Amino acid sequence: MAAQSDTLDILVETALLSTPSLSAEDVRKLNRAAGQNAAQEVVYAVRQLAVRTYWRTLAQCAGAGVLFGGAMFWAGAHWRPAPDIAGMQCQDQPDRSRVCWVVVTPAPPPKTTGKQ
Repeated sequence: MAAQSDTLDILVETALLSTPSLSAEDVRKLNRAAGQNAAQEVVYAVRQLAVRTYWRTLAQCAGAGVLFGGAMFWAGAHWRPAPDIAGMQCQDQPDRSRVCWVVVTPAPPPKTTGKQ
């Protein structure tokens, strides 16, 4: 900002020497316009940075979602339950799949006391 001000001062002095009709009010207007232009450039740069940050964050979240989904898919395809869960029996098949089963015996009927 200071470099811009110095450059503008040099330009104003040059303009005053070459154009005697340039007044002090004109110089103030030029300074004000240069300051507003610099402020607008800063606002534009900040907005562009915010937009890039938004899209970068969105891309990172999408990538994390894809990685998480891939990890869950892999875990579902390769995780095998323990064969001793509640009497479960499992057998590996030639196509790399696994068949598991549980033999369930029905509960005995309730005893009746004869009174109804």
